[in-house]
Amino acid sequence: MSGNDFERMIESAAIENGYTVKMQCGVKDVYLNNRTGDQISVLLPEFLDVKMAALTALEFYK
Repeated sequence: MSGNDFERMIESAAIENGYTVKMQCGVKDVYLNNRTGDQISVLLPEFLDVKMAALTALEFYK
């Protein structure tokens, strides 16, 4: 898997659960759920390995 694959996986999980990118801060993005007000910080895909990308995507399902 590449950084682009990680990015698509994370963005799909975010969108599926009502999150949008609130801001981009250096090496991470902050996603906001407009319904609940929850925020999740995500490292940019180029800083993730397969395991961390999968764990990050799972955060949107909690």
